[in-house]
Parts: sequence; C-alpha cells; structure tokens
Amino acid sequence: VLGDEKVVAENVEANDLVLTRSGVIYFVDTAHKSVGRIDPGGRRGQYRVVYNGGEIMSPTALTLTPDQAM
Repeated sequence: VLGDEKVVAENVEANDLVLTRSGVIYFVDTAHKSVGRIDPGGRRGQYRVVYNGGEIMSPTALTLTPDQAM
C-alpha cells in the first residue's frame, strides 16, 4: 500500500489530470470545457477553474513541460 486514499474534490467530472512536484492537481472537465486546479492542503472538496475560455471545443488531456513551467 502506497498511502491513504482521500477525497480532494467533489462534484468534478475529471477525465484527465496531472500532479505537479509541488502537489498541485490540474484536471480537465470535458463536460464543462474547463480546466481546474486543486491546491495541496486546500479545503476538502474545493477547487478553482483556471480555464473556461471555450476556445477548445473538447479538452480531453493535460501534460506538463519537463520543467513544469507550462
């Protein structure tokens, strides 16, 4: 067993996610054409939308650059 399981967000329709070295989780919500962010140590179930521009018709995946600057 690698660790305990815990809820970090609720009412999210995430179909892809990335985890940064600092513990930030970014996720794609294709149904709402948005990208969200969950901060480490944030309040349980809380997240914020960081992209909701609508220019991407169906966002489905995320990736980080090797240095995680983007």
